[in-house]
Amino acid sequence: MKRNINLILFVVLFTAALSLAQDKNFIFTPEKPKPGDAISLQFSPDGTNLENKEASVIIYSVKNGILNAEEYWMKKEGNLWQYKYQIPDTSQALGIKFIAAEREFGNQVMQKTFPIQLYDKGGKLLKGTKAASAYIVGYQGVVNDKADLKSAYKLYKEEFTENPPLVKYYIWQYCDIINSQENKNANSLIKKVLAKIEKGKESLDEKQLMGLQNVYFSILKDEQKSKQYRDLVAKKYPTGALIEREENNNVYKNLSDIEKAKALLKEFTNKFPKSESRYNLETNILIEQCRQGKLNEAKEYLKSMNVEFDDEKWTWQYGSFALAAGICLTNGRDMSFTEQLNEISLKLAKKLINSTKPNPNWLTASQYGYMTKEFSSGSSYVTATKVYEKTKSSKEALKIAEEGFKLSNFSTELKQLYARLLVENDRAEEGLKIIDEMISSGKVLEELLAAHKIAYTKVKGSEDGYEKYLSAIKEKFLTKFKEKIKSSLVEKSAPAFALTDLDGKKVSLSDLKGKIVILDFWATWCGPCKASFPLMKKTLEKYSDNNNVEFLFVNTWEKSGEPGENASKYLKENKYPFHCIIDPDGKITAQYEVMAIPTKIFIDKEGKMRYKSTGADLATMLEEIDTVINLIK
Repeated sequence: MKRNINLILFVVLFTAALSLAQDKNFIFTPEKPKPGDAISLQFSPDGTNLENKEASVIIYSVKNGILNAEEYWMKKEGNLWQYKYQIPDTSQALGIKFIAAEREFGNQVMQKTFPIQLYDKGGKLLKGTKAASAYIVGYQGVVNDKADLKSAYKLYKEEFTENPPLVKYYIWQYCDIINSQENKNANSLIKKVLAKIEKGKESLDEKQLMGLQNVYFSILKDEQKSKQYRDLVAKKYPTGALIEREENNNVYKNLSDIEKAKALLKEFTNKFPKSESRYNLETNILIEQCRQGKLNEAKEYLKSMNVEFDDEKWTWQYGSFALAAGICLTNGRDMSFTEQLNEISLKLAKKLINSTKPNPNWLTASQYGYMTKEFSSGSSYVTATKVYEKTKSSKEALKIAEEGFKLSNFSTELKQLYARLLVENDRAEEGLKIIDEMISSGKVLEELLAAHKIAYTKVKGSEDGYEKYLSAIKEKFLTKFKEKIKSSLVEKSAPAFALTDLDGKKVSLSDLKGKIVILDFWATWCGPCKASFPLMKKTLEKYSDNNNVEFLFVNTWEKSGEPGENASKYLKENKYPFHCIIDPDGKITAQYEVMAIPTKIFIDKEGKMRYKSTGADLATMLEEIDTVINLIK
């Protein structure tokens, strides 16, 4: 009977909830919550991936563009998960996200966050609540898998029409959304926004002035105005964040000249003695010494670095030491030094896993803990396994791989190493199980299939039936994979574009009507983009005789050089026969709502955008491309 009462209560309350957070699975009371109120959250897991699971709630509190995340366990009453939360007095809006108790960070990101607007004592919407809500719905990544830029833009416009002074807290976010949502009028609208802000520029703080400078530089491409604000920030804040960032970048730019980089780092440390960037700069100089083969210098430099394993400032450098060890290992240089670098990396990674350092305000403590564990195992333990296999034995390599594997299943490379070493060390049944799981989830590269066959043969006593066994696992994955892609297809008009290719010719979407068009957004500094290119080259070769499919590689977000300069050089050096077009100001990239690269956009013959893929999953990328093309042709 209690269950039925809860369900009736849920329906009644749902009809009364009149806010942005309305959803068939989520309600809250009171209807018009105020800062300082206790708000009751109720969530029905019916029809969600939280059915039959423990659940917790992440609550984001926002004020003036600053987001704070907290996580709480929910209590189940009948069919409903419930939690009562005391709204901070300073909050302008809340974001509510329900997650499974497995607490896997990747799964948490793939969740929707519901915004809740707040009210004042008179029952009117609180000043700043629309902008704070816009910040929540427009935040892609940790808060939302996909930002709702259209809703965010509407809320921002309403807020800043009613309360113009508040725009200074959202300068970059607002102008960036204008740039993505408006077409021909974007620049003129942004200039009007900036003109209003600039009237009171004397009251702007460093962050806000940097926002102005960034908009002029990145969106409006006005170098003169950008420099004016850069100089103003430098004058008012000579040891502030902007100058620290510039001088930090100056060290990076000169890493190839090691002595010059050292001198610049010394100047940087004297000027910013409390900056944690120093530790990363030191390790990058060490990496460059290893890359150039100057190992005697690297050994002496390592001594001068005075790495302290109990110093929280050093722990995040575990990846840099792993990279240095990996460079030495790949080049076969000085294995004793390679081992030393590897052991430093491992010690720092283990310290990081047990770190007591406070989590960033935009992550919950559990998210931060999950990330530190996952990332450290993903680099340090991969390198350590390879080093141990080279310098010790397969058995010792298995021990360290197993240690990392128990910490996390995040790294596909670590899982592959671990599975292969299990097979090599008479634990074929365990190895076979792991590789089976990887194949069934599409996370296995071809080179691991040899170990898979060996494992099968050891477990079964012969290789009879192996091809049928492998085919059944692959088919099971492909069926699910294709269904997932099919369910993700959309159909909306693709934004028009007319961009210039590397030969100076105009390429427009309208000229390609009648063809399937795949846009691959990339940059020369993007590691995953470049990692995908050998496979993309194979894909182009496969479709070379198909005149109905056009691949365009959209170079965007380059950080230096003339438009197209870096792209042209990189593609020529690596002999990639890609048709590359240039999006110099990132405007087309924004219109296609590309939030990270690499991103592939699939457009059908009628000019409709049908599918978007972000990231470079090398194990499934070719299958994904083939599947989408076949579905939309």
